[in-house]
Amino acid sequence: MKNWTRLLLALFVLNSVYSVYGQREGKRFKINGEIRFSSFHQGGVDQGDIKPEEYPLSNEIFVLVRLDSLNALPKRVSEFTTDEDGSFKLKVPAGMYGIILKKDLEEIVSGQYLPASLHSGDSGYSTSITWRISGDKPIYISNANSEKIILVRHARSVCHLCP
Repeated sequence: MKNWTRLLLALFVLNSVYSVYGQREGKRFKINGEIRFSSFHQGGVDQGDIKPEEYPLSNEIFVLVRLDSLNALPKRVSEFTTDEDGSFKLKVPAGMYGIILKKDLEEIVSGQYLPASLHSGDSGYSTSITWRISGDKPIYISNANSEKIILVRHARSVCHLCP
């Protein structure tokens, strides 16, 4: 009887240790890609659909966030800085992720998976900054790497009163 009690106690301890530590050390997957920017200024004459050239957004600090759902506040996972080519490489467990600017952490909202957009202006001049990520949705990792992600910041300004 004493041996059975010890065996059950040992199994309970092993199960508890696995529950606490074993799941944290699950399989990790690669997330990599590039972060770029484009900038466009338009005077008073509409120039139609112009696709501005994209450049690497280098040496910028971003935060990888994990989303439990699109209705919950994202949780900070890790901070990273893009290299000179705007590239990044991370390893994460399965889950749903987003990439935001470090400065956006203080005002993050439920379901946010991209840096915050900005729109301002009046009848004479307007500016906007928007972000797009390949796939137009959060990064989903289930059982494979997610490579060649492209995140682009589009900055646009328009002078409505200029000739």
